[in-house]
Amino acid sequence: MRVLLTSILTLFVFGFSATTVADEQATTYELDIEAQALSGALKSFAEQTDLQVVYFAAVAEGKDAPALEGEFTADAALEQLLANVDLEVQNVDARTYSIAPLSEVSDERGARDPKNLEHPRPVLMGQNQSSREQQTEQNKEEASSDLETKAGADVQALDEIVVTGTTIRGVAPRSSPLDIYSIEEIELSGATTVNRFLETLPQNVNTQAPGAGALIGGGVEGPPPTDTGGVNLRGFGTGTTLTLLNGRRLAGPSGESVNTALIPLGVVERIEVLSDGASAAYGSDSIGGVVNFVLKEDLEGAEFSASYGLATRGGQERYQAELAVGNSWNSGSGFISYGYFEQSPLDLGERDFSSGAPSPFFINPDERMHNLLLTVDQGLSERLAISSTALLSSRNAELRRSTGVEETFQRSDEDQFFLTAALEYELASDLFFQVDGTFLSDQLSSETDRLVAQNRVVDEQDGESLDFMAKVDGNLFNMPGGTAKFSAGGGYSEQSFKQDIATLPDPLESLNDVSRDSYFVFGELFMPLVGEQQSISGINSLELNVSYRYTDYSDFGNASTPRLGVLWSPVKGFNFRGSYSRGFRAPELRAIGTASLSALVFNPTSFFLPDPFSDDQSSIYLLQDGTQLEGLAPEFSDNIAIGFDISPEAIPRFRLSLTYYNIDYDDRLGRPVPSTLAALANPDEFSFIFDADPTLTDLAAFFELVPPGQVLDFTGQISDPVDPNQAASLITVVVDNLFQNLAISKSEGLDLSLGYAHDTGVGTLSYGLRGTRILNSVQQAAPETPEFDNVGFVGTPNTLRGNAYIGLTRGQFGGRLTLQYVDDYVNNAVAPEEKIESWTTFDLALSYDFDDAKKGILSGTRFSIAVQNLFDEDPPFVAVRTVAGGAGLVVPAGYDPVNANPLGRFATFSLRKAFY
Repeated sequence: MRVLLTSILTLFVFGFSATTVADEQATTYELDIEAQALSGALKSFAEQTDLQVVYFAAVAEGKDAPALEGEFTADAALEQLLANVDLEVQNVDARTYSIAPLSEVSDERGARDPKNLEHPRPVLMGQNQSSREQQTEQNKEEASSDLETKAGADVQALDEIVVTGTTIRGVAPRSSPLDIYSIEEIELSGATTVNRFLETLPQNVNTQAPGAGALIGGGVEGPPPTDTGGVNLRGFGTGTTLTLLNGRRLAGPSGESVNTALIPLGVVERIEVLSDGASAAYGSDSIGGVVNFVLKEDLEGAEFSASYGLATRGGQERYQAELAVGNSWNSGSGFISYGYFEQSPLDLGERDFSSGAPSPFFINPDERMHNLLLTVDQGLSERLAISSTALLSSRNAELRRSTGVEETFQRSDEDQFFLTAALEYELASDLFFQVDGTFLSDQLSSETDRLVAQNRVVDEQDGESLDFMAKVDGNLFNMPGGTAKFSAGGGYSEQSFKQDIATLPDPLESLNDVSRDSYFVFGELFMPLVGEQQSISGINSLELNVSYRYTDYSDFGNASTPRLGVLWSPVKGFNFRGSYSRGFRAPELRAIGTASLSALVFNPTSFFLPDPFSDDQSSIYLLQDGTQLEGLAPEFSDNIAIGFDISPEAIPRFRLSLTYYNIDYDDRLGRPVPSTLAALANPDEFSFIFDADPTLTDLAAFFELVPPGQVLDFTGQISDPVDPNQAASLITVVVDNLFQNLAISKSEGLDLSLGYAHDTGVGTLSYGLRGTRILNSVQQAAPETPEFDNVGFVGTPNTLRGNAYIGLTRGQFGGRLTLQYVDDYVNNAVAPEEKIESWTTFDLALSYDFDDAKKGILSGTRFSIAVQNLFDEDPPFVAVRTVAGGAGLVVPAGYDPVNANPLGRFATFSLRKAFY
């Protein structure tokens, strides 16, 4: 098979040449490296030469390097840096050097025997070209050691990583808009939790921010789980962005977006954000993009960290602590950590802009979380290795909310268990077989007491998923631009979701028990067609990436999702890239059953809303909430991403990236109107979701489906919630904003990323800017309904979001000041519409690392301070009143939780201590 693939692909290649090590060895570099620890010197060498240096961390420990200033070849520079240590350097290829002890002996193929490895994971200074040019400069500096690529003699083949967006190891296709944030970069941003960092991503729309579900009716994708968190790239809804954990699918209890609050920042090594469709690689859900949380794996010794945070105006405190222990042995390594997180609630009434809100109204719950992470990597032979990761997270939360008429008290417990195991075997040189399995269990239990109504709703949810995958990947043949690579494989996936909702003391119960399974096959080719060594005018390099996935579902048919990516570099340091992909999403399991349905019965004038359907303002409205149960179909999207990356050799450590995206999303499962508030406040504009002449038969049929405990009556006229005819007889107007397959949903915009760093007399200064400008975002419920904007309003994506920073590193000190910006927009939930002012805040992060080489109690210690919203700027006032959810209908929020944060100034003090 491998010979056949090689023969077929050879027909598409018209020129051959090889990269020569001699050409690279003749190149000279202007270097300025100060005397320091060897690891730091090698990092400086890699940055100033744009070359790769691979070595195992243990070989550099406790070793120093002399200063180096002047013009050197790479060989001469490395020889001087290693002059005083027992290490030797070897050329792996034209742009890669490996460093090993003098006594290290390699086998005839240049790959070390895993049994002789002092440390099972290599350190990489510099990056392969494909990943390096995808990152902004600050990510390169902080994350370069995280991206492992194959580098011949000093890298175990089985250790080569698979970067987000591809199924081929050792390749990061440069046609994809991929950002990689190391934990150092995340900490410099001032973020102290995963969700806070996600809030700062310009491409992310925070529709699952604390309070968003209760205050704006759930935004585009509906009410979120109990004020948790999630990723929503491009603003299509959290279920349209796929969350990965170590490259494996991570989903919520019903297949919807995962609760990212359950992922502790302390166990994260880096976060990879792919803002492009990736269904060809991962299947369902990756329409808006993919966020991959890569967990820590290696630690020699122990590490303890703790932090305390508080809002300076009061109202919230956070406590975090983590203990991690790791070790490596001749053929593998292991890592275990335990973490604890506690957060007190913020009451809406504790902020001036929400002073009219009834109390209590918790924006976020009073919560406690525990997590336990275990990873093991074990080499069984020279060619065979196994690895496994287990993450157990537990969350307990309490939430109190009052409307002035009704008060609710909710207790919830969520336990999530993630387990993945993989076996990798090197079939032949640069040809690998992998089989892995992933199991995820998510159990959510909540009890909601309505204190005035004196009833209790008990909601038990249990979701499980099981995935198996097998693939073969590796090298095909040498091409002018490098080595052609491929992957091919398939697998099986199954999901199940059970939900039991009971309302007490009345014996009212709703059951939901659904499941599905699917089979899939996939293939991918990476072909570097032209390389810079060919010296073709106008083509420095040319790469092609093609992938395809076919998925067959037991309940919703099948999907074919191809992807084509092209990168063209006319000159070194300037890349043009483009990709087309077909996206796919199956309806969430929760949406298939009746447990998603709820009914709100009310008179609009009682809540300051217009009533154009009666002269005496006496209409009784039924707001239908949940998912349309009949006629659901899969969703498909067409994604186009075109952009360029600039990293000129004349300006070292400068990176500029610009990406244009265009997403055509058909049959999208969503609300006809993103904001129910806007529809009720503007019934003439959104008349297509109102029915002023409903039939008694249709109304009774709807109430027959709704769980009795989910009928919320604000008229006081429904005495028997189990009698559908009684409820139906009251209704005069139906507001049908149920989730359904929409005809059209489109979005296009620009992503900008800029980074630069340079050395000065006071240290290394770095600058950066990231922003997303949405050029157009429209939605159409059906072909016969009008098209309307879905951007620039309360609860929707903002037209312009971004951040800019300036940073300084000097020795062990690091600091960064970051500006966060949200553009002005419109509140269309009130009449007449109101302009919402733009919002600018600043975040500050400071840290100091005590030198590990110095002995004493402070050796290996790091102190840091992070201040969010440094100048304590209130969010712009927004006259929002809730119109959905069990909390009621009359809460004046005073701000938009999707586009602003109510915390104010929040300071976090952190300590980390390593024990070697």
